[in-house]
Order: sequence, then structure tokens, then C-alpha cells
Amino acid sequence: MRKSFFKRLVSAILAFSVIASVCACRGEDSGGGNNKKKYDPTKTQIQVFVYLAGYGDDWLYSLENAFEKKYADRSFEDGKTGVQVWHTGDMKDFNATEIQQSKYDIFFLENGQYYSLLGDTLEDLTSIVTGTNTDGKTILSKLDDQQVDYFGVMQDGERHFYALPSDVGDYGLIYNVDLFESKGYYIADDKSGGFVIGDDKSARKSAGPDGEYDTDDDGLPATYDEFYELCDEIKNGNDIPLCWPGKYKEQHLGGLMNNLISNYEGVEQMRINYDFAGTANDLVVLDGEGKITYNADGSVKTESKKITTTNGYDVARQVGKLYGMEFIDEIMKADNGYYYKDSFTDSYSHTDNQEMFLMSGTEFSNESKTIAMLVDGVWWQEESKDVFESMASNDEKYSAKNRKFGWMPLPKANEEKIGSENVYTDFVDALMCLKKGAGTRKEAALEFIKFACTDEMLVDYTKITGAVRAYKYDIPDSALSDLTPFAKSMVNYAKKAKKVYRFSSSQFYNDNIGAFDDDALYSVYDDNGNIRKNVVSGIREGKLTGERFFEKNFAYFKNHSFWR
Repeated sequence: MRKSFFKRLVSAILAFSVIASVCACRGEDSGGGNNKKKYDPTKTQIQVFVYLAGYGDDWLYSLENAFEKKYADRSFEDGKTGVQVWHTGDMKDFNATEIQQSKYDIFFLENGQYYSLLGDTLEDLTSIVTGTNTDGKTILSKLDDQQVDYFGVMQDGERHFYALPSDVGDYGLIYNVDLFESKGYYIADDKSGGFVIGDDKSARKSAGPDGEYDTDDDGLPATYDEFYELCDEIKNGNDIPLCWPGKYKEQHLGGLMNNLISNYEGVEQMRINYDFAGTANDLVVLDGEGKITYNADGSVKTESKKITTTNGYDVARQVGKLYGMEFIDEIMKADNGYYYKDSFTDSYSHTDNQEMFLMSGTEFSNESKTIAMLVDGVWWQEESKDVFESMASNDEKYSAKNRKFGWMPLPKANEEKIGSENVYTDFVDALMCLKKGAGTRKEAALEFIKFACTDEMLVDYTKITGAVRAYKYDIPDSALSDLTPFAKSMVNYAKKAKKVYRFSSSQFYNDNIGAFDDDALYSVYDDNGNIRKNVVSGIREGKLTGERFFEKNFAYFKNHSFWR
């Protein structure tokens, strides 16, 4: 769950035990903040709002400082030289009216619902998107086709851009590389001596989900079945396979499921879920009672079908969704014992979970077993910054740069998918935009947005957050060398993987966008007639299996009145 930063105070008493934890928010700058600068009326003033979540705002302070320095001698308004940028951070969504009435010029938003902001709310950015930037490139050249189609609104036969991408968000699995290496929790290529390599560190690892030897994913589970077997091995090794925050279990497990689905279906098939145009190739065939049907060999029976806005509900039958729901069902089963004991405790937050993941099995925790894998987002390391620093203040070996964690490429649903490209779904719908009516500040604000999209500042963002921004840009080896092991793992994964953006230029999609939010998209009625708004609730409280949830989700989704 992406939230604002927390600060942790950890005191070393006796065996470095933790005795205190203090939470606080970081991130407002409207009067100086971390910049420690004084208001200068001789300079142009720009006000920025940032949706302050897991990535924090250190990247924005850096961007502001670099921009102010670069344009220190530039006059944007008569009688003024230079510019100052101030920002306020909060977890707030804005509608069109709130943007128009606010004090801010520039917005970095999440859950932006871009098409609801069009009209007289946003400034046209087309000239800075298509024009050559200070790095010698156009912003347009750094966008992929999905982004161009979405942000480039067609008007009189031409594309006009009123916003640009910002952050990306992706849930997945983070694994403790130090633990995997020390316990040998890597899958053995020759399993005659055991499923994992264990103490035989010289044993050859399996090829992993990419199906190739001598790559980054060697020894990691290639299929869902291998993942379950690995969890069994970790449990038998007296460690804990998985953890997620009980307070936000629906978001974390639901986000993981979305990426399992996109990783199976691929970009082209996933786009049908948002554009409602194209041929769906692998729809599960249901019988007259809405039950899954199977072939003679036990495999799921599927069919192809052309999808339009009249039968768009059929995308709920994509077989990748069935497999993703079954995966979540399997790791949630209490009898399997795969998850940490507080993973369904409502008071157990994302920050509690991150802290437990980092401290388990060390002298800082009462939990003697080590947690092997964390279900969280790509921002988790930045969000856990204060825990890393507190532990490292007692022993530098616990710093983020000295501990090894990795972003785990998701296992494939079956052996047939081994070697297929990694695909993940960006769920945050983040954008940056300029409010119409900035007056004499408009030129400076446009330059700020341009500057934020230069290679220099995109790389700077990656160096600070350890994440990749929603643009095409190369990260030089000099920048990679400064990253933590986890950030390097994340960047390497992101560079090779494909992204699916959960947005569309389709009027149908945007007219009914509320029905495609997760709480609506994965709603079902359980066998007692109670509505369950996500896979976790449906399986845990509704007592549904993954297969039954799939069947009931299709029935619910098909029942919307807008399919015409």
C-alpha cells in the first residue's frame, strides 16, 4: 500500500532490540521545507502539488533545485530574474473544479482519470511534447504507443497533449537474496538430490522463468507449481515463505494477481480489457450453468472471440484470470502455511509488514524465522528507508546498500509459458499537468515540465527512488553503480519487461470507468448472496475457491447494463 513516509526510531538495548517506533510524515514544502530556501519576490514563483506516496518527494526536491540552478539567470516575468519552485505533498485526488480553484500551477497526480479533466482545466502541452528538449530529444520520442494514444487527444485530426505520464506502480514479489543464498533456496536443475540446491552451493540452478541458463533468474521458480514447492521448502527450512500487510491485503494480493494476469496474457490481450476491440484468444468455455469446462486431458477448454463494447464482459473469461485467481487462492490457504501470522490482521499495516520483513531473523526482532518474500510494490525500499537507516545505525551491514533483495520475475502459470516475455500492469494512472490560467508563470511552468522529462532528470529520479519513470530513457552504468542491489534488480527487470497501462482513449471505457476499478471489476456474489468486492474477500470471507470466484466474477461482470 503506497503511503507517505514514516520515521522509525530504533534504540539498541542489550542485543540491539527495538524498543521504540515513531511515525511521522515527510514532505511539505510550501514554506521552505527541506529546501531551506527563503522566498525571493524578485524571482518567478511556481506552486506544485505532488501526490505523496511510496516514492516520497526527495526526487522532487532534487528536480526543483536543479531547475532553479539551471534557470537562475532566465527572466520569465517582467522585472524578475530566476525562478523558485515550491511544492506541497499529500495523498489527495483532484477533480477539474478543484484544480481550477487551487493555488497550484503544476500537478503530479495519481488516479488522475485524465479524460475527466479535459475541457478548460488543463493547459495544452503539445508544443513542449513535440518540440526538441534541452537534451536534444522530444518528449514524444520517450512515450510508447499506449501513452501516445491515451495522452494525445485527437482534435480536428491532430493530437493534443494536456498531460504527460509521471510515476509507475507495480505490485509483485520481493525476495531476500541473502536468505536464498545462505539457505540454498534456489531450485536445482538436477532434482535427484532435492528440489532446491540447499547446502550444495556448487549445484547448477534451474533455468528459471526465462528458460535460459546463466541469467538473473536462474534458480527462481519457473511455474506456479514450482513456486508452491519452493514455499514448501522454505517452510521446511524453518523460515516463512511470504508476508503481506493484513490491513491492505486486498490491495497487495489484488495487485499481485493483476500482474500474474498480465504476465500470462501479454500486452495485446490485456489491451482488450481497456479498449474493448480485438480478438480475445483464450476465453474459458463455460457450460450452461456457468461452470468451467475441461478438455479430455484435463486442461481448461478455451475459445477465441472478437470483442466489442456489446460483449466486452467476455474478457472476464480470459484464462490468465482464472490462473491468477487460483494462485492467490493457493497462497492464502491456511493449511499450506505459506504466510506470516499477521498477514490477515486488520491492524497490521504496510509499514509494519515492511519492518517485519527487514527485521525478521535478526537481533532486532522477536521473530526468529526469516521471511523469504514480501508482497509489495516497486516503491517498498524507498518507503522503508527509515527502517534501513535505523538498523544500519547499529550495524552498517543492515544498510540498503549492503543487504541484498531482489525483484522476483513472476513465475509462469504453466510450462508452455516459460520463456515468454515479462509483462506487468501499471495501476497508478499517474500524470503531470499544468493548470490553465497560470498567467505570467506559464512559460516557467512549461519549462519545468520539459526539464522534468529530460534524460538527466529521469536518471536522477531513478538514482533517488530506485524506480523507473514512465518514459523511455537509458540509465548509464555510472548511475546504476550508485543503486542498491534491490534497485538494480528492479531497474534491470523494468528495462526488459513490457508494460500495460490501465487506461484507454476509448469513450466507452471512460464513460464507465467506475466499473473498471478493482473493487467493481472483481466483484462477485458469494454462495450466500453477499457481495464480495475483491478476490481476497471472495475467497477468505466468501469461502469461494479460485475457480468458483472466476465463474461468479464473470456472471457479475456480464450483468452490467452498459453492455449494448
